[in-house]
Amino acid sequence: MRHTIFALLVLAGMITSAVAQPMRKEALLEDLYSFRENLSAKHINAFTRISQQRMDELVQRIEARAGEMNQYEFLFALSAIMQEIGDMHSRVIMPYRTELPLRCRIFEDGVFVTALPAALWTNTLEKLVSINGHSIDSIKYRLQLVIQHENPYYFNNLLETALNDPSLLYAAGILPTPGAADIVLQSGDGSNRTIHLTATPVGNTSYTSFPALPAFRRWEYYWYQYYSDYNTMYVQYWRCSERKDSSFADVNRALFAAIGQLKPAKLVLDLRYNGGGNSAIFEPFLKDARKSYLNESGKLYVLIGKRTFSSALINAVQMKKQTRATLVGEPTGGDLNGYGEVRDFVLPNTKATVVYSTRYRETWKGKTGPLIPDISINYYSKSFMSGNDEALDWVFNH
Repeated sequence: MRHTIFALLVLAGMITSAVAQPMRKEALLEDLYSFRENLSAKHINAFTRISQQRMDELVQRIEARAGEMNQYEFLFALSAIMQEIGDMHSRVIMPYRTELPLRCRIFEDGVFVTALPAALWTNTLEKLVSINGHSIDSIKYRLQLVIQHENPYYFNNLLETALNDPSLLYAAGILPTPGAADIVLQSGDGSNRTIHLTATPVGNTSYTSFPALPAFRRWEYYWYQYYSDYNTMYVQYWRCSERKDSSFADVNRALFAAIGQLKPAKLVLDLRYNGGGNSAIFEPFLKDARKSYLNESGKLYVLIGKRTFSSALINAVQMKKQTRATLVGEPTGGDLNGYGEVRDFVLPNTKATVVYSTRYRETWKGKTGPLIPDISINYYSKSFMSGNDEALDWVFNH
């Protein structure tokens, strides 16, 4: 990655347009120095992967082009520095709240568009071929400049959201403007179609998609459902945060009361879509699971995947260490040991938010990389289209 910034600046020179004129050089330099000084002073250790000398070298390269850059290119350059620092929790958040109206998901058989506005939806799953003439492989290469990719599951998680981020795609030289994109999609019969998407404010689009997978049938931080056909209790833990209507402790009491009444043969905890929060909220479940008759191999399961991150990863490790749970799914997006407990500061002119870590945490001492499941599951587009969840199906049938 020694040539990261060189490649970045080549890209930056390709994408300056009338849509985003260069900011005043003085304004960008003020943000650059604020970035360097605050990050160096506030991050618990910004120089584990790169030296202070390397940081200064990267800053000097940006200084040399500050008069030619627009704000998108500039923030992309700062993100590339963050990528070299190598901390998954630390990042630069662009202050542009727009999105391309599509949702993407990565399967074993490719990147597919899973939701579109109703006028563009064809009721079939289509593979994403290119964005403005750039293939998926080309897009991945460019985005590796700013997204950590040593853990491929972490990279794929962020790639799914990056593909509808017009500001990031523009800054990477993929879009000629941050306002629109031409997307080529391929149907199951091999035919292609091109759709034109205009960027909209985040949250302003209504989407059409396939029937929701079991994990997506309720939009609450935590909930449970009994599957009588399989005599299985399923628990979805979306976020390590408290609901306004019911505390986690209250819902957990109701859950284990239901387990006492229904006597399920299996208990499944789904952490695949949990990006973190407060790891301590989970303690009631962990305590009751340890005491339960379901704390046996073949009865207790934890689903993990590329979106399992931060506090949710801590909870998954607790289940693995303190119970007899079987882990099912994909390796986690979060690494077992690394930086966290984030704070942030805002750059004075671009108004970008810089998130940085304040603590190094060893979730599992002596381990490296992600948490690996006991049972590995591959996900395919055909199953998604038919509403089947391969990980949950595996648990139901074993």
